[in-house]
Amino acid sequence: MIYKQTHTIGIEEINSQCEATNRALLVAMENIACAYSANIGYGARDIKTKKRAWILLQWKMQVLKRPFYNEKVEIITWSRNIDKLFAYRDYEIRYENGELLAIGTSKWLLMDTERKRPVRITEDVMKLYESEDKSVFEKNEDKIQYDENRLKTVKCQPYTLLRRDFDMHGHMHNINYLDMVYEILPQDVYDTVDFNTVHIEYKKQILPNTMVYCKYYKEGCTHYVVAESDEGIHSIIVLTEAGNLPS
Repeated sequence: MIYKQTHTIGIEEINSQCEATNRALLVAMENIACAYSANIGYGARDIKTKKRAWILLQWKMQVLKRPFYNEKVEIITWSRNIDKLFAYRDYEIRYENGELLAIGTSKWLLMDTERKRPVRITEDVMKLYESEDKSVFEKNEDKIQYDENRLKTVKCQPYTLLRRDFDMHGHMHNINYLDMVYEILPQDVYDTVDFNTVHIEYKKQILPNTMVYCKYYKEGCTHYVVAESDEGIHSIIVLTEAGNLPS
């Protein structure tokens, strides 16, 4: 089922050029996914009764053209595929005239909130989401590839967790991983580079009081950030510079 919402770009969603930020576009995609789930009984307010919550495993977004402040856009989403373990959801952001601005995809699992364990997605749940045979990316790769040997030579940068980083589930909210990346990027990169592709893989949740360290390196026009702690790797984030396609 194709699901749509109209959204006006707000003042808190823009950069110095009055263009929508990567964060704003990801939030718009996240919100429409959650809105659709809420409409069929699997939203945030249903978690207490159903004991089920959707947990995000991966984001990938590519920006083709950025909308400006106070412009109206249409956020479009659909379930691309659901199997017994994972659900995949795609997105488009367009002007009202149909011009395509951004595309995205996401991967989710269904969690038993009492047992804190993933559960199989049953046929009745699959039917509610009415998957479409449509994909925004030609290739949908689950795993981010990065240079593990290169990572061993990179200096760790500590990231101080803030109260605002945590969501209703008590772990670091998925969008805040992008905030973390922008905080630890080298100043010259942050000041001068625009990114048109964001790819985030979530491997292990970050809980309060975790000592998080980030490692950053660059290969060509692709920038890698790995967030880890004594418990292992929590996330891998890849940013690709504007004007370049992700590798």
